Amino acid sequence: MFSGSFYAVLAGFLSAAASLSAKLSLGLLLTCNAVMWTFFSKALRHCSSSARATVTTTAFNFISSAILGKVIFGETHAALWWVGISLTLCGLLVLHRSTPDTLPHKESKKNK
Repeated sequence: MFSGSFYAVLAGFLSAAASLSAKLSLGLLLTCNAVMWTFFSKALRHCSSSARATVTTTAFNFISSAILGKVIFGETHAALWWVGISLTLCGLLVLHRSTPDTLPHKESKKNK
């Protein structure tokens, strides 16, 4: 129904929500973590590689953490934080782009 990337994005957001809820409620923390692991498992099942699911989840965890921290707690981040998160996201993007969509070796063996 949904793509693996969609589930990975939801898992990343829920991971950030779990971190946020640790400051608010233990029950909310456990619920967010349980649902996050469910979506991450679905992302692993539907993505072409586990690296793609992991990288997408991590990237959206960082982004969601920054947004939720700003909206709920009014946090501000220094320029160095933004430089660091930008470099981290660029590295994750490189990893995301370098993971293969299909495995050409298996397909070429089947065709022979």
